[in-house]
Amino acid sequence: VRGGLAPTIDDIQKLLEWAKDKPLILVHCTQGVSRSSACAYLIACGRVRPEEASRCWNTYIHFPNKYIVGLGAQILGNNEIIEVYNDWIEKTKN
Repeated sequence: VRGGLAPTIDDIQKLLEWAKDKPLILVHCTQGVSRSSACAYLIACGRVRPEEASRCWNTYIHFPNKYIVGLGAQILGNNEIIEVYNDWIEKTKN
């Protein structure tokens, strides 16, 4: 995703299309952990259920970007993606 600029729905669509047939992917970001953890989650949601995909997050180092997760949920047509995200965020507050 373009550094320093908010990603568009087209950016996330391109990411998900690019990742679709890749067996192994390493997702990283030079700016922090919110975009990369959100993108990794969305890629995983294209392969497994959101609950299982959320296991890629570590509560000590990740804070997935809600905007990106929301775009991905819209693209993938799966509201469970954002629901699992919201549940995970709520659990990290405790």
